[in-house]
Amino acid sequence: AREVLSRFCKIFNLILPTIDPLYECEANPFIKDGIVDLGGHQMDENTPIGFSLPSAVTGKDKGAHIAGVCTIRILQVLVDSQNEILVAIEESTRRKKGGFKRLPGGPAQPAAAEQPEPVVAEQPADVPNVPAVSYKTPSNVLENQLIIYDRDNDFLPLLRMFAEQSLQYKYGGELSYNLAMVESALANGLLSGKRQINLCISHYQYRGDIQVMGQLSLLESKLPQERVLASNIKDSIMAEIDTQNKTVRLLQILEICIQFIVSIGSSDTKSFDGRSTLSSCVTNLQISRDEWESVSTPTIRQQICLRHIQGLYLLLESMLNGNPLDDLPSAYCENISEAQEIALRSCVSNLDLSIVIPELHDFIIGQLVSSSYGPELDFKEFLGYGNLGEEDWWEDHFPDVGLQLAHAKAIYTLLESCS
Repeated sequence: AREVLSRFCKIFNLILPTIDPLYECEANPFIKDGIVDLGGHQMDENTPIGFSLPSAVTGKDKGAHIAGVCTIRILQVLVDSQNEILVAIEESTRRKKGGFKRLPGGPAQPAAAEQPEPVVAEQPADVPNVPAVSYKTPSNVLENQLIIYDRDNDFLPLLRMFAEQSLQYKYGGELSYNLAMVESALANGLLSGKRQINLCISHYQYRGDIQVMGQLSLLESKLPQERVLASNIKDSIMAEIDTQNKTVRLLQILEICIQFIVSIGSSDTKSFDGRSTLSSCVTNLQISRDEWESVSTPTIRQQICLRHIQGLYLLLESMLNGNPLDDLPSAYCENISEAQEIALRSCVSNLDLSIVIPELHDFIIGQLVSSSYGPELDFKEFLGYGNLGEEDWWEDHFPDVGLQLAHAKAIYTLLESCS
């Protein structure tokens, strides 16, 4: 194990300084004076493990997850190196076979006027059309596919073999090499049977990544969600989940499902049906049926569909961590009057709570928890600046009874109880 770690550290320290920028247009923060600097030292056995765990970087808090990009970019560099070598050799071979020579004594072709090379932005490497490999691929299969080059064993013997040195007197000091034969020997030996790499990198999923990286919101754009579970379903699930460990494991499985749906292309999401059961999705993600049945509940297996993933995730999160509204500053937690409560309850039938409650939840958690908006601001008007303002029923039916941002928690709690 220490030998493997040592080789990993060596490659990490060798390759990472060549990668700048590391992510998007940001300078690589882990390079100083051309060498790796992870807080005053290079990659070694005392480095935080986060630098070795591949993790995607998205969302507003990407800075806290940038360490996970190091291993991803290093893997991409190594894969591109092999693929570029094989493509270059293939193109060179094609030119040699398909080229043509000018006939002896024939007119020389006029040289084309030199044109400046067009400036083209660097494009991402195309994914080769070959079977994907991953950390689960047997090592012997990977070794047969990778170009494993050792200068002493693969190159120097060929130089000695194809060295050309005159045996004539006084000419023995002239030494040259048959480079065409060296190239042919390398192609037929070291490179024989090698092919491009299509590497599938499994990203490490940190707890809470779904919220931090905005994947819960992206899920809605990929697969329309009903974020408000029916009261009877919520009550049944809460009664059936009897341990914290079961809640944690269910959240982990849901995060895998969300990450899978979010990560695939938009055209592929058309194959998803929101009415399909969550169980059918889970069992297709290499999660055993026995494990799923041990951590899920009868209500989840029978009633929860793909369109309920978001609602189930928020329910499980509140069961594990408590109501996120508890973190709301007291300035937004004032009670509403009896008249205001009556007005709210009377308008519920004219509102689409499946839209109002998620919008209000995201507004409170995403903005009020960490903002300094004045609690005296008009609630209806402020929320109307967002998506709710596009709904006719919001302007027509939400009551104008002096509700302010100060009443945000009370309004949300009341509307949620009416759903």
